[in-house]
Amino acid sequence: MPLDRSLKPTPGGYQIQALGRLYAGTLGATILWRPDGQQQLRVGVSNAHVLPDKGAAVVQPHQGKPGSRVIGSVDAVCPGKPYESEQAYFADKERREDARFDFAYFRATEAETSTRIECLYPGPPGTGVGDPDPPALAYRAPRQGERVRWIGQKTGEVKTGEIVATDFWAFMSHNREKGHFVGIDELIKIKPLEALSDYGDSGAALVADDMHVVGLYCGSTEDLAYEVGSRIPEDALDLGTTVLVAEKVARERYELYKRKPKTCVVQ
Repeated sequence: MPLDRSLKPTPGGYQIQALGRLYAGTLGATILWRPDGQQQLRVGVSNAHVLPDKGAAVVQPHQGKPGSRVIGSVDAVCPGKPYESEQAYFADKERREDARFDFAYFRATEAETSTRIECLYPGPPGTGVGDPDPPALAYRAPRQGERVRWIGQKTGEVKTGEIVATDFWAFMSHNREKGHFVGIDELIKIKPLEALSDYGDSGAALVADDMHVVGLYCGSTEDLAYEVGSRIPEDALDLGTTVLVAEKVARERYELYKRKPKTCVVQ
């Protein structure tokens, strides 16, 4: 299914891009989120590595494609300390930090985005075909053992997996650019139940069987054994936190990395 085309309003699953960036990703969903912990805002969500620059215009689809248009601007991106390599992370003795999420959001209007998710959520029973904005799916924390489904703009197919861990740690290393290695704690580790997703599917919403969004797809381990997702922060305060990594924890991770390096890197 071609999800890299222009569609207004844009459902989850379609292609988006941060203006000025080379690569495109996926609009996960339009949800009601509480940045201040109280007031709900209508926001579009995707990965931080898809929308890495606060204030950047979000375009749909990739700039240069027919019908490409601005659908918002990035409001906030989760912080993360970048390293030049995995070795630089382990060598950092002063202030080694992990990010907690791979998450970014922008304020979304009904004119530009839809609360539907392509192939996964057309709306509750009784929703009309012409209604682009049924009630948004709620989000919650992921649960080990549950099944999740997602659809990204690159493969254009619904993928299915089983969550096997909700506290997985790994390096995010998309494109292996200098300064692009970020340690992330509390990732969602998913056993794929079919063919893997592909580059460009990043940002897709992970939808559980109870029709809650429980995270965002953000890549696969380099050994291609697992898919990986990010949690959704509770609010902007949660989004802004990082984790200081104790030396003992870093040593344990280093031993694991030496034994299974491709399991510890998400691409």
